[in-house]
Amino acid sequence: MPIWRLDRLSRSLKDLIEMVKHLESKGIGLKAFRNPSTQPPVPEC
Repeated sequence: MPIWRLDRLSRSLKDLIEMVKHLESKGIGLKAFRNPSTQPPVPEC
């Protein structure tokens, strides 16, 4: 299921986790188009 951002899907982390588990149990995955980066910044040379 495409969504724009994870923070638009639910109001709390608990609700988000429950929703993702429910969707996965139905065989539905999520694809968020805009998410905060979880990668460390790349140092400039």
